[in-house]
Amino acid sequence: MASTKKGLTARVAAGFGAVALATLTALGGALPASAAPNIDPQEPGSIIIHKFEQPVERGDVGTGLELGEDALAGLEPVAGVEFTVTRVTSLDVLDNDTWAKLGVGLTGADVVNGVGGPYEFGTPVVGSTDGDGLLEVDGLPVGVYLVQESAVPAPSVGGPNVVIQPAPFLVVLPQVDESTGDWFYDVHVYPKNTTALASKSVSAPDHQVLGTTIEWAITSHAPVPSQGTALTSYVVRDDLAAQLDYVEGSIVVTVAGTALELGDDYTLSAPGGAGGTLSVTFTGAGRQALLDNPGAEVSVTFDTAVVAVSATGAIANTGAVVINGTTVPTNTVTDHWGAVELFKHDASERGLSGAVFELRDSSGVALLDGSGDPIRYTSGANGVIAIDGLRTASPTGLAYQLVEITAPSGYVLPANPADRVHSFTVAPGTPAGYEVTVENEQVPPYQLPVTGGTGQVAFMIGGFGLVALALGFALARRRKEQAQA
Repeated sequence: MASTKKGLTARVAAGFGAVALATLTALGGALPASAAPNIDPQEPGSIIIHKFEQPVERGDVGTGLELGEDALAGLEPVAGVEFTVTRVTSLDVLDNDTWAKLGVGLTGADVVNGVGGPYEFGTPVVGSTDGDGLLEVDGLPVGVYLVQESAVPAPSVGGPNVVIQPAPFLVVLPQVDESTGDWFYDVHVYPKNTTALASKSVSAPDHQVLGTTIEWAITSHAPVPSQGTALTSYVVRDDLAAQLDYVEGSIVVTVAGTALELGDDYTLSAPGGAGGTLSVTFTGAGRQALLDNPGAEVSVTFDTAVVAVSATGAIANTGAVVINGTTVPTNTVTDHWGAVELFKHDASERGLSGAVFELRDSSGVALLDGSGDPIRYTSGANGVIAIDGLRTASPTGLAYQLVEITAPSGYVLPANPADRVHSFTVAPGTPAGYEVTVENEQVPPYQLPVTGGTGQVAFMIGGFGLVALALGFALARRRKEQAQA
């Protein structure tokens, strides 16, 4: 029967081969001449499976004996792994022909595939490892057993995620203690799993406008294949949100800090527009770079332009690393964007066109466009400035400023520069109405003289004076002419 033995510490067999079989000492040749008295066919045995993550450094082949605490220190158990243990009834440990087959290297894969067979089997026993990575299958008669890892926990963000499982292996009950030559019937095995985790992050200045780029990063680690297994595929994938447009040529792939070459070490499949799937597939050379750097950080970074804002303003994005066909998801990264509308009007609430505003961050630093110029907006015929996308960076919103640079024709800027600065907070999503309203004072009208007023009287007095002066000159001239006649 399969039972779970409690009380052992959650530790891993440090460096003892991924498929370390207790029986491998017997597989090296015939039964040692110094062995203790004959195998007792009536003695019940057990197979104690200790399931661990594959460490970076592989160790020695196991002996079937239980390992001490020092050997188990520092490694991690894997819980929830299902094993199927099946007796190969056509292999009789009391028959020398069986030992001959084992001695020439018969493997679990051979038995599964019928190599050297045919083989006959007993009733399978199925059980799963506990929180310490431990599974004990006891009450077993002597014999040869095929041990297969039949199921692993579904991949999750927190892991551990099993991506490479050990090959099927054989365990012989009983096993020989090489140091004493005695048979023992409780055999400990330490198969390993290659596990993986993946994470995702976003990097961009807080204050951004629609169309500018943000950087995404997917991080994992080079897998360490367990004994008898291989790394056959490694793909990094990102299903882009509909609001994201991949920036061509922005992909960077590194292993242990060294950049890989597109085409040589990996291939790229990128969407041609917003949304779609971005895939980085490691070639044979790229996978070799992973194997040459076991456990090293693997980084894939790329840029996207934000081209739209959803009703909620949330842009959720999840990546994945696919190793030997097993998909390991990243955490979901959510970026937040909003929009704002400004209404420029006069004292009568009539919209004014032609007002120019400069966009700044909350500290008053101007935001720049791709050419390095300040980002400015001009009110339309209805007096409205609609800014369709501003990054809020968080669900709580982000503060910005719109600073009036130029007033509409026929209107004046506020005399106090501080009154030209309009601060506001952008919340994620699309606005329900005007969030910023700005009134301008009209230019004062030119003061013409009032009809009948003091200005008109002055003109009249001046006019009469000129007429009188002209008459005086004319009269004097006439008298002079008469005196000369």
